Amino acid sequence: SWGSQNAWLRQITSQNRLFVHNRTAAGLGLVDDDWVWIESINGKVKGQIKLVDGVNPDTVWTWNAIGKRRGSWGLKD
Repeated sequence: SWGSQNAWLRQITSQNRLFVHNRTAAGLGLVDDDWVWIESINGKVKGQIKLVDGVNPDTVWTWNAIGKRRGSWGLKD
């Protein structure tokens, strides 16, 4: 099942962070809790980062990437 469909997980995880590898963030001058823009050919979204060692240094990961349309994350610019 999709984690986003689990009401209990949504209640205990109130923030949908973007997980970034510590080394990658350091190279970009980013620190834990910074706000960043993530862009693709489909658009962009602003999110708050959480630094971890458990993701690939070449990726940005989120546990609950819900929606594909503008505003689906409910974040304001």
